[in-house]
Amino acid sequence: MTFKKMIHVYTDLNYPFTNISKSLEEYSLEFLNMLAPELFTEGNPIRELEINQLQLKKPFKGYAYGDSKEVVIELDTGLFKDECLEEFYEVLSHELTHAKQLFLGELKDLPAFQVEWLGEIYNAPHKEMPWEDEAILRQVDGKGLARISSFKDPY
Repeated sequence: MTFKKMIHVYTDLNYPFTNISKSLEEYSLEFLNMLAPELFTEGNPIRELEINQLQLKKPFKGYAYGDSKEVVIELDTGLFKDECLEEFYEVLSHELTHAKQLFLGELKDLPAFQVEWLGEIYNAPHKEMPWEDEAILRQVDGKGLARISSFKDPY
């Protein structure tokens, strides 16, 4: 696949799940291609996606930040258990949606905890942000099927 040529995925995660057919890199690239195939067209810059495991403060399960060239996704260590597979994919797909938004410049991190979304600057609490609507709708279940989830989004 040419996906790897356009977005390099870096991770040092111990991916503990059994009964899955795709690597974390393959899943991430295919999901991003589904959301935004334009990221993978010839002539686009090579981008970098880093996925890390980190103990996040509750209620957060994941966090994405970066810019149009490089995005980092932090996933909570509590997600890396077989019994959390469905929640893992929900959180990962949610954060990959933010990665797409950052790569395309739809979402921009600004100084002083401000964010720009489609040209408008926001200071409001996180749960009131319009970019979360897309991320929540793009969450998937453990089989990779898009759906609106009953998962209680921490944002």
